[in-house]
Amino acid sequence: MNSARPKVSIVLPTYNHLRFLPRAVACALDQTSMDFELIIVNDGSTDDTRAWLDNLQHPNVRIFHQQNRGFVAAVNFGIQQSLGEYLSWMSADNRCARYFVEAFVAALDSDASNALAYSPFFSIDADDRVTGVKFDNLLLLRELVTNRPRGMAGFMYRKSVHDAIGMYQGGAACDTLMWSRMIEKFSAVFVMEPTYYFRFHENRETLSRGPKEQAEIDRITASFLETHDGARSTEDASLLYPGIGNAQHLAAYAKSDFACRLSKCGFKADALALLGSVLEAAASDEMLRPLINTVGLCLLSDVEPVSFVSEALAKNAKLSAEATDACIDVVNTIAELMKAGGSVELLSIEASSRLLALEKPKVFSFLAWKENSSHLPVRGI
Repeated sequence: MNSARPKVSIVLPTYNHLRFLPRAVACALDQTSMDFELIIVNDGSTDDTRAWLDNLQHPNVRIFHQQNRGFVAAVNFGIQQSLGEYLSWMSADNRCARYFVEAFVAALDSDASNALAYSPFFSIDADDRVTGVKFDNLLLLRELVTNRPRGMAGFMYRKSVHDAIGMYQGGAACDTLMWSRMIEKFSAVFVMEPTYYFRFHENRETLSRGPKEQAEIDRITASFLETHDGARSTEDASLLYPGIGNAQHLAAYAKSDFACRLSKCGFKADALALLGSVLEAAASDEMLRPLINTVGLCLLSDVEPVSFVSEALAKNAKLSAEATDACIDVVNTIAELMKAGGSVELLSIEASSRLLALEKPKVFSFLAWKENSSHLPVRGI
């Protein structure tokens, strides 16, 4: 390894993947920017991985052998050994594009507030054939904390974020816990060009949803609700729905949607408490959607809707007596319609909603950056 401190550290843990390892290493070392170190952690492989690594000589490579401790421990060991300002890791059965390092460094360097850069990725089969590409993988906190496990393929982030979010935990929730903690506290930028090739094959670990795994996933939701007082404040809701920053009057609309998400992943009591807080503070012109979802959730939770709503509205100083009476009439009508229809559906935000239209994720085009000298991020999608 060169004595100079590298800009980037790439951790590559491997366990009995010699079939794919040489290609992964070759791709990692065939970069358009060589300001990086490749840390290979052999996690106690029982095939010929150690012998192959013993013959690998490259100034950018550092190799470590350890007893088998699992993927998470191997990643964390590599992170602890890393010297770079920026950090990423890749699996031995996957591979990265030639511009992987250059693109992510450019995206992170383009704005000092960028702590995480991530991208679309190609899917490949066991024979390296590209079978598809995933573009619709924007990281949204509201999805990550409501029972939506998500791994991430191509990514790079500032190593310093571990001081705030702790080490990588992995587990049944994939990388969801780390991404949720990261984007809750730091700014992320989406690199438009795919940077990674994610392999689907017969030996790939899959996400299990047994009781233990589900409990681990549920803890992400519970932790967020505990840390942010059930997302009751507009400030906390803005973490989940950034568009609120430009439209404060849509906060009740957003909280109603989040309550719907909580209900769908089994947190009905928390969802009802959130809706109750909305009814206690919303203006009359913000009431309809929260009222509909409150009635539906009350019926799903065996709670009497009129009593619940009446108690919440009694604490709302914004409503006149006439407006309060009108809300109760609406509750009675909605409850009768839902009971008569025999089914209860909560209202979620439509894809075309104004609130979502106000969200402007930070996006970076590596191709545009290469073709001009401004090095400015592209805003919006």
